[in-house]
Amino acid sequence: MDNQLQYVETNNWLVPCFVSIDCLVAISLAGLIYLVNFSEYLEPISAGFFCEDLSIRMPLPNDEIAPEYTLYTITLLVPVVMVVIGETCIALKPNSKHQLSVYGKKTIRSCNIYLTIVIRRVIRFTGTSLVGGLITWLVTVSLQLVTGQLTPYFISACQPDWSLVNCSTFVSKYNCSTSADTDLLRKARMSFPSIHASMGAYSSVFVLIYLSTVGRIRYSRLVSPVIGCGCVSVALLLCAYRVSSYMNHFSDVIAGFLLGASVAGYISMSVLRSFFENSDGYSYAGEEIFSFPTMRLPRANISPTVPPTIPTNDAPAYMSPSYALYGIQWRERFF
Repeated sequence: MDNQLQYVETNNWLVPCFVSIDCLVAISLAGLIYLVNFSEYLEPISAGFFCEDLSIRMPLPNDEIAPEYTLYTITLLVPVVMVVIGETCIALKPNSKHQLSVYGKKTIRSCNIYLTIVIRRVIRFTGTSLVGGLITWLVTVSLQLVTGQLTPYFISACQPDWSLVNCSTFVSKYNCSTSADTDLLRKARMSFPSIHASMGAYSSVFVLIYLSTVGRIRYSRLVSPVIGCGCVSVALLLCAYRVSSYMNHFSDVIAGFLLGASVAGYISMSVLRSFFENSDGYSYAGEEIFSFPTMRLPRANISPTVPPTIPTNDAPAYMSPSYALYGIQWRERFF
């Protein structure tokens, strides 16, 4: 990297835009999450139930292996730690000539701050991963408040007065016991989708995509897949534990896992362009990293003013033939 060409580009808008826009978006998301999840102004919808519904009559769960605050901390920090470790290792010892050329080039100067490609990638990837985690968190809690799905231990947490409940029809009006734990009762109304499944899926899928695209070791093909698949396996085991301990329904963890995985896939492959950089040190903006198989179909180019052309044998072999038919030139192209 010492003999690579080093040059500095001035961009006085980079740091101000990051501070005024990106940081403001992250702070706004954090404020919305506090308002939705931790304030007393928003309560989940009071959903009804059938008295014979056994799926909500499970006993109260034991102590969780991953309390919510521990879950939020781990799932938000794991992608950040993996990105910092991965980018540091690649910067110290690139595994390919492409990585060597990218990490040896452009430094941007903004507001008298010199930002190398390594610093820019770390800030961009870690910041975007945190924003994606906050989005997953906010969407999951919002859905929980709107749906008001009852957890399997709702009856044990609510302890309704059955003498005032008419079990012959759907029960929509009921009063929980005054001795019921308020925090536990609120959680008992927020089952769909599972916050543990969505946050675990987001963190693990993000790490899996990052390691699959960037964290490649030259002399070992198994380290990155094992770490990535291990993170996904931990998330799946957490989902299974939530179901087996009667904390969530099976549909809750399936919906939560799909939600978190979808956000992680969108953030990784669309927003961050699968963590790739071009030779100038910028992320890919217009090139497709992942593409679907194309189909060879005829396409018509209508040119009424141009006389029909007659195909000749002078065209190169790699060009598809052109045919003239009633003033319309047909040409085989890839869509």
